[in-house]
Amino acid sequence: MMKNFNIALLFFLVFSTALYAQDESLRELTTDMNSISALSNGGSFYIQSSPSPELVAYEEDAYYKTEWIEGTVTSVNGEVIKDKLRFRVYDNVFELYNEGKVLDLQTGKIASVEYDDKRFETKALSLEGEAKFIYLELLHQGEKYSLYKYHKTIWLEPKYNAVMDAGRAHKQLQKKFAFYVKDQSSLIVTELARSKSKIIKQLPTCKKQTKQLKKAKLNVRREAQLVKFFELVNKKC
Repeated sequence: MMKNFNIALLFFLVFSTALYAQDESLRELTTDMNSISALSNGGSFYIQSSPSPELVAYEEDAYYKTEWIEGTVTSVNGEVIKDKLRFRVYDNVFELYNEGKVLDLQTGKIASVEYDDKRFETKALSLEGEAKFIYLELLHQGEKYSLYKYHKTIWLEPKYNAVMDAGRAHKQLQKKFAFYVKDQSSLIVTELARSKSKIIKQLPTCKKQTKQLKKAKLNVRREAQLVKFFELVNKKC
């Protein structure tokens, strides 16, 4: 009888071990499948990349730089990921290259991106009558005002003169940019005017320094001098 009991016990242990191993294998497979699913379907703040097919012919103009560059992404929840990045200026999207997959960062879930020795921050703007989250390059951060650069593209329609055999025979994608200012006491980011006098009017704390700022020998249409102007603004206003 004892012999039968030992055989039964041995059978039970072998069967239990096989079940446990199968369960562990199933659990590992499920975990791996969930990881793959999360990676391809969104994870915490990225989705499968889906750039417009027509960008293939305009890659140099559609991207800030075409090569992949190591960068750091910080989500609004404080998650940090370091990987290879590209900035698709065409539709203001950062792409992330992870294990052979190209993923799009979900702009509204990203706080900042450190990329190519530059810092991009996500801000809510009203574009074409619609509120959108977009990446703005931080050019200067001051105690009162911060200066940003908005990278964008526009389509230039064909403009060809057959008689003169001159002009563009095909449409062209062209990189453009605009500057934005943020008052640190407000959440609003405003597109910057082009002239010095109009810029000063956009800065509520600078009314008393208007004459002094106007005298500054800085061409605000040039990026480097515009940054110096805002350094002066944060110092004087």
